[in-house]
Amino acid sequence: MAATIIPIQGTFDIAIGRNTLRTKIVARRWAPKFNARAAAALTALGELILSAETSRIVPVRMRVLEEEAAGIEFSCDIRLNNSSGDRFDEAQARLDRATDELDMVSGGSTVRVIARIWVA
Repeated sequence: MAATIIPIQGTFDIAIGRNTLRTKIVARRWAPKFNARAAAALTALGELILSAETSRIVPVRMRVLEEEAAGIEFSCDIRLNNSSGDRFDEAQARLDRATDELDMVSGGSTVRVIARIWVA
């Protein structure tokens, strides 16, 4: 399935993204509990982006997974600022707790994030 792009630069963008996410989940009739978990994961990812203190819009790709297992995948590339220290680490820990799978790969001043939440 094609990815939906959620541009995040501020807290309002996170709220808009959660509404987009809810629409996709409700259309599939997945449980409300999953909806809450996925919204928490997107919020945590948004907090991670904001904690990087980048002035750029970060496009978050949201994909509905339905092939082998059902769920949601978020992915993005975050350009780190020199001031990204403890606040970024705390946000990363919250994202790790909110997801079922989290891959973060550093490459210079950029971190690629792939986070998944499974329905089951």
